[in-house]
This record gives sequence, structure tokens and C-alpha cells, in this order.
Amino acid sequence: MVYGVYDLRDFHKLLPHVKKCEMKNVKFFKQGVYTVEEKGTTSKRIFALKIIFSLKNCFDELIIMKKLKHRNIAQFIDGGIHCEHHHFGHDVVIPIFGSQRDIPKITPLFAWIKMPLYPRTLLEAIKNGESLDYDFRIKIVIQLTDAAGLVKKLEFYYSALRK
Repeated sequence: MVYGVYDLRDFHKLLPHVKKCEMKNVKFFKQGVYTVEEKGTTSKRIFALKIIFSLKNCFDELIIMKKLKHRNIAQFIDGGIHCEHHHFGHDVVIPIFGSQRDIPKITPLFAWIKMPLYPRTLLEAIKNGESLDYDFRIKIVIQLTDAAGLVKKLEFYYSALRK
């Protein structure tokens, strides 16, 4: 792990959040890996989910994940920010049409990144003598997480996200 801010969580606890992200028919293989089956079809997609606890590093993480390439992990990543909603107090107040409306406080807790894992690359993994199990793929995800320390060395900037 890098700087103690990245971790793989117990993904059964994240199931309600995964459903909020409109990912239906979720089945967990093991910690960090789950499948999503499309309704009415036999097709299945496999994902790895990684949690970022330090939101200030979120852009750096997205940049390096976009730049680094690996045959078993898609270059495009989906993600979001999970927030805690406080339904007490008057932390945020905004005027609406001459009146005031109380808005509950929202605290960002962590960001999450979803990476598709492609089964069609297994043949390539065989040819290269790589392990075929999901533990191997989770290790790759962890390695990419550790690679976040390269952001400054490789001089990736936030503008790289728009390229």
C-alpha cells in the first residue's frame, strides 16, 4: 500500500453502494472481485473495485490508471465518490427565490474506481506464463495502486485527464 491511504475493503459491505450505482445482479467471487450479469442474457462481466480513502489523491490515481497499461485491465475506468449525508444542523444554507433553504451537510468519505477484467486475455496470460486465477488479477490491481507513487516522477498533470 502507498502512504496507508489505499485499501481493499470487505466488498460485501459495499453491496448497497454498488446497487446505488445501478449495477444489478451482482455476485462476489472473492474480496475485491465481483461479477455483473446482464439481464436477459448469459453474458457476464468481471470487475475489480478499489477504494481510495484520500480524496486529494483521487486525480493522481485516475491519471496514473489512465496512463498505465496492462493486458488484463481495461484502460478506461469508471468511478465515483461516496458521501455521508448529515441530516442534522444547518451546515449549508442557500437562498432560493428570496427565501432560505436548509441543505444537509455532505461529507465525502472515499472515492471508488471500477476496472473491468477481461476473460479473453486468459490466452495471452497462458502464453506469457502468468497465473490464471483471480488472485493474480487482484495482485495486479494492488500493483497499480502502489504505482500511484510514480505520479510525480512521471510528471502526470491533471490536464492529462482531458487527453
